[in-house]
Amino acid sequence: RGTAATSQSSTGDGATPLLTSNVFGTLQYFDESAGLIQFLARSTAEDIDWSVARGWRATYEFWPWVQRESFRGCEPDVLIRLDTGDGGKFLVVIEAKYRSGKSSFAEPAGSPGNAANDQLAREWQNTNSLARDEERLPLIIYLTADLAVPHEELDESRAELAECGDSSSRIVWLSWRHLDDALAGTPHAQLGVLREVMRDRYSLCRFDGFIGLDARELSWTFSIPVKLPPVSEVWAWNFGAEVAWILSSSVEVPRQWDWPAATAEEWAFERETSR
Repeated sequence: RGTAATSQSSTGDGATPLLTSNVFGTLQYFDESAGLIQFLARSTAEDIDWSVARGWRATYEFWPWVQRESFRGCEPDVLIRLDTGDGGKFLVVIEAKYRSGKSSFAEPAGSPGNAANDQLAREWQNTNSLARDEERLPLIIYLTADLAVPHEELDESRAELAECGDSSSRIVWLSWRHLDDALAGTPHAQLGVLREVMRDRYSLCRFDGFIGLDARELSWTFSIPVKLPPVSEVWAWNFGAEVAWILSSSVEVPRQWDWPAATAEEWAFERETSR
């Protein structure tokens, strides 16, 4: 359905389909515990037991068209069916973004009907319906390049679903940057290459701090001389009704600062007579 072309023309984010294909197209050829589950476990779906000991198995669909009941259709980036050795069954939709946000947004409050228009809300309604038929637990993962949870975007989607009468949505967040940790120390060469590509080509990695900064070599100067007129100031402090002190200073400020050596200034405390 022209996902790549649509993304490039309407959002300027033509890199998302390629990024999605590179990541999930690679992960599908490895044991789920080697990359996929380690990645998904870093999402905000903290109520799911992502332990690799559960024996995960995954099947992938890329850019499927899903349209259920009377809901507006949707085309998520990846649909993953997950099964575990202990009987767990999940239907996970990945909505991936790189340099853009959602492609559709909620309609004004009070709009008739129960079919959502917000992109994540539409995907939830269709995924939830499909999951009921397949007896799976539905989950929408909003995958972005953000450093922190994009609460506003998620709350907009949940709010429209609530307007449509559904307050039980499971829409969570995951960052592309989490893949860096998920694949750290992998023994698989191809996954190591994928990690390096994410770092070097897309700059999608965790923040490692400043590297190679030697504060001992820092130096600075004023590029434009600072010019000030002569200054004469009087400062006063009152510490009570009976005692008052005045610090007076008359300082001639040079018209250009030059600090090769400190210079002394004359000043003194003078007692103020009672008024």
